[in-house]
Amino acid sequence: MKYHKTKNKICIGLAIAGIVLLLSGYTLVGAEHILILFIMMIVAIICFASSIILFMVKIRSKDEYQILKDSYMKYNGSTFHMAREDRDAYNLYKVLTPGPQTLSEWDEELLDSLFSKLWENDDSFWWMHSRIIEVLNRKHVDIDRWVSRLLDEMEKTENLNNQSRIIVIESMSGRNSKEEDGGVHLICTETKYELRMVEVMNGLINFPCDIKLATRYVKAVDSYEEACVKYIKNVEAKRLINRKSYIKSDNTHFVSDDKKMKRGNYTLYNNHEYHVTASFDKEKKRNNVEIYTDNKDDIDESFQYDETLKRYYKIVEPNSLGDVFKYDIKYYYRGHEVEKCVGKQGEITLFTGDSKFAMANGFEEHDPRDRDYLKKNVPESEIEAKQIGPELNGRFKFM
Repeated sequence: MKYHKTKNKICIGLAIAGIVLLLSGYTLVGAEHILILFIMMIVAIICFASSIILFMVKIRSKDEYQILKDSYMKYNGSTFHMAREDRDAYNLYKVLTPGPQTLSEWDEELLDSLFSKLWENDDSFWWMHSRIIEVLNRKHVDIDRWVSRLLDEMEKTENLNNQSRIIVIESMSGRNSKEEDGGVHLICTETKYELRMVEVMNGLINFPCDIKLATRYVKAVDSYEEACVKYIKNVEAKRLINRKSYIKSDNTHFVSDDKKMKRGNYTLYNNHEYHVTASFDKEKKRNNVEIYTDNKDDIDESFQYDETLKRYYKIVEPNSLGDVFKYDIKYYYRGHEVEKCVGKQGEITLFTGDSKFAMANGFEEHDPRDRDYLKKNVPESEIEAKQIGPELNGRFKFM
């Protein structure tokens, strides 16, 4: 540190001056030189004393720098949190004012520590990730190198729990109104990794979100998309920002599993998930809001059973429900989207209006209901079913 180096030079200089004065004094003999000798001895003593005092101050300042560094590490380099939680350390920071080289060394050490703790447990990734973004936004280190390392780690998040994924999306979006403290702004304005960031984030965002987290998930993804639109300049990266592509791209199952998927409008009621629908009540001249489920574990004595539809239902007040989210299922045959119908005997028929695809893949018979569509019977093992959603359904009206 320049501060310490300057003190070292002063200490050495004073000590040398004292030695020179003492040696010079011994060469003086005679009564006429006694006064000069006395003065030189006094000055030599002062030089030696000053060098000792400065040496002791240097040792003390080293201790102060260590105290400051420990506080800097504790609060992730945030002077805001330091000022709020440790006023003495903050005042020391203002007095010592560590320079760019010192801050760079401390942030490098801090980042090494944070990366080493990324995968300590299920909840450590999102917390360490947000702290890494905070450090990198100070720009005291090689941003390209550390961002590349961060994206490498973000590619390994396939087993991360849903809540942690959402918090990571929020950290990338940014938490202030201009999104300038997030990972998107940092990567787009300070590095060459825009395209890679979008590819990594498409994988991170792509997961079947539970409806209990759906509101936060949708808001996080919306904020991420807004930040991308605002800051991304790379044309190819912008093209890949498409929620429909990353919501459906990895939630693939054989068609025999599609009964486990959701289709329609869902909401939360008393912390349970239900299908929700609204129908007009002619007598009351208002919409009745009905929640229903076929899961007996999600009901109480207030639910009724519909023998025709084989489900439990309840009429509820609209203000007792959470947000409404829309889910859908799409079917794919040989990578192409098709419509699916299951016959009375369990046979599966696919329909497509794409004549070019139909001719190339054996769709030869016209649908009698719509001559523009062609159909084909196929085994279920050749069909993929993909879950779409959740998407906030702003069009669903209770009243």
